[in-house]
Amino acid sequence: TLNYLVKGSLLKYNELPFMADSNKVIRNYTAIYQATSTIFNAHAELGYNKNDLLKVNGVIDYYNFYTPKYLYNYSFPTFQFGLNASYKFENKLDLKGALVAWNAFSQYNSTPSIKGAADLSLEGVYHYNKNVDAFLSINNILNTKYQRLPGYPVYGINGLIGVILKY
Repeated sequence: TLNYLVKGSLLKYNELPFMADSNKVIRNYTAIYQATSTIFNAHAELGYNKNDLLKVNGVIDYYNFYTPKYLYNYSFPTFQFGLNASYKFENKLDLKGALVAWNAFSQYNSTPSIKGAADLSLEGVYHYNKNVDAFLSINNILNTKYQRLPGYPVYGINGLIGVILKY
């Protein structure tokens, strides 16, 4: 089956906090409260589902923040894109993949812009029985060097392995 979702929102906030880097030497983030802020969001999804075995979903978001004093978004990209896929093998093995990308965005005052980036991850879950699952997750496969806040880079390629016990 093919599915889609399109929605938009216009929100008005009083005293919406934005995080700002107030010290370039020691990373010290403080909240700056805007008297009034308006946020517009346009969201669209398109997905495909084949008998719950194969699922593919694409998502795109556009955000626009308007504050009377500052005319750009703080700590938040304008565009975000996501592509997710999953496949089930005979109810024993689930494979999932996700790609997320976003554009460059500004930080408060003279702090430099944060570059746009993309992040790819893969996960496999093996269902041993109804109470035990094993999983392997590999994140940031592209080894993208990016930051969501200045001075706080994310890990490069990394993984996680584990067991899930269900009671």
